[in-house]
Amino acid sequence: MSELLVERRGHVALVTLNRPERLNAISGELLGRLSEVLVECNTDRSMRAGLDSSFEANTQHVMAELMELFRSQDFEEGVAAFLEKRDPSFKGA
Repeated sequence: MSELLVERRGHVALVTLNRPERLNAISGELLGRLSEVLVECNTDRSMRAGLDSSFEANTQHVMAELMELFRSQDFEEGVAAFLEKRDPSFKGA
């Protein structure tokens, strides 16, 4: 069974961590898949990522911080620089 469940409901991607045996701790593989989903939501401006309401409070906090990161100008600059094979110019925003 997948460690990350994604259900699309119209313009919302409902994201659920599915590692109950590890209290939904984020592994490298899970972080990679979560990153892919959040990048997809960031790329498609009509999409929004939603959190499963069964998340623990600390997981919601981590997800909120990750969403903020993926919507930042620095993240967009980092991806663009990577794709263009150049050094990024971060602004700290």
